[in-house]
Amino acid sequence: MLLRHAAKRGAVLAHRPSLLLRPGVHLQQRRTFLTETFAAGANQIIDLSLAIPWPADWPPYASTIVLLTLLQRTALLPLAIWTKRKVKIGRDVVVPELKRNSVRVVNHIEATPLPNGLTKDTVMKVRRESYRELMEARRKQLFSHFGVGISRTVILPTLVQLGTFIPMSMLFVFIAVPPTPLDSECFMHLTNLTRNDPSNILPVAIGILNMANVDSHRWLVRTPLLKEQQQVDQNVIQAQIAKGGPLKRRNFELKLNPSGMMTALARSFSVLRIVFAMQMPGTVLIYWTVSAAYSLAQSFVLEYWSSRSKPIQLPVPPLNFRKLTTDSPATLRKLTSGEPTTAST
Repeated sequence: MLLRHAAKRGAVLAHRPSLLLRPGVHLQQRRTFLTETFAAGANQIIDLSLAIPWPADWPPYASTIVLLTLLQRTALLPLAIWTKRKVKIGRDVVVPELKRNSVRVVNHIEATPLPNGLTKDTVMKVRRESYRELMEARRKQLFSHFGVGISRTVILPTLVQLGTFIPMSMLFVFIAVPPTPLDSECFMHLTNLTRNDPSNILPVAIGILNMANVDSHRWLVRTPLLKEQQQVDQNVIQAQIAKGGPLKRRNFELKLNPSGMMTALARSFSVLRIVFAMQMPGTVLIYWTVSAAYSLAQSFVLEYWSSRSKPIQLPVPPLNFRKLTTDSPATLRKLTSGEPTTAST
């Protein structure tokens, strides 16, 4: 088998021109660093496809693309596990702490004296604003302490994945530029890896996998846990209102997972990705399909682990109203010092 692959590799290399010498690549493009980098990478992928002793009935180039995709996604798996743990810390530690703190914040605001001469409506507005500011300051404090802000749970993983996804996609686009030995290989229903999918089966499959990945966290989370995440503890606040307190309940929801707007954007991107995939060659379609399937399986496994594992317990910094009032432009600080506020004017 090794002799057969060596002979096949020698025949392909003898008839394959360098990517930099192809008719479609101009002299000016040869001088760019990106063109040289992608050309070298494309040549190495073709060499690797011929060097790996794939079974005789396996398409070597498509199999190599699948292998490289699995290796790339597996290399990013530790980052996904770390991100999921951060989200779980926010759900098991930060959110319950904020719910408990909301009761103390209400009591603190009710006990804080206000200047005379304020109308009832003004007092209600001021105390609602004070509640919002103190809870926001506490939220930022806990986010910073546990490192569960959106920059670490959403932005950082997205940037890292895009940093590998975009170059790999460009590499597979470049490797499909003719003349190339990939134009003689078939994979599944694709008769040519250098052309797009005329049946649009893979583009639609990519979009469906992406949409399923967006909503996968809702399929495995237990119903009581999901309701607990979506509700704010109202009983104590309603009890405060029943006692005659002027504070009305404010819906202070904390969402460590992507918000509704981000979910809608992700779904819209899935639809746009179908349109883009219709124009891509078979090499990119294979890469995108395998990557999307890997992401969906990864989401299922991590969400199952997160929803079935024991809640994380970590020490929480104590609630210090003096520090919160000092660190944030609280309305209560302005009122107690006699300064005019927007609500009182």
